[in-house]
Amino acid sequence: TDTGFGKRSALVDLVSGREVFEELLARADVVVTGYRPGSLDRFGLSAEALAGRRPGVVVAQLSAWGATGPWAARRGFDSLVQVATGIAHIEGEHGRPGALPAQALDHGTGYLLAAGVLRALSDQADAGGGRLVRVALARTAAEVRAGADGS
Repeated sequence: TDTGFGKRSALVDLVSGREVFEELLARADVVVTGYRPGSLDRFGLSAEALAGRRPGVVVAQLSAWGATGPWAARRGFDSLVQVATGIAHIEGEHGRPGALPAQALDHGTGYLLAAGVLRALSDQADAGGGRLVRVALARTAAEVRAGADGS
């Protein structure tokens, strides 16, 4: 309820409901995914494939570790990224890991994704064409750490 206000969403099985998905894509301005990079490619849902079927669409991809690098294919979520990036150690006490309040990486990365989508839509209105927006929890964690370290 707190994050879905004003949004339209649909639950579609990408195998049995493919026709429904294609109908939705034909009317979409933005497609947002939250999967590991490459995991939707087998369904023909890479950014390139989506743009080929819906020219001008903005594809927004959120992942835990980013689109490239040794951990790109790993699953992940806020708490795991906090542990892997040292935030849990910094936030902990007495040798026990801690955590940022309110899944801050999820929220912060989501805000960055929304800002990127708005920018892409604005650019699209000016210049035409689609856009790919990619954000990662690990990158947000790096920025949080850099800010906390005073870097």
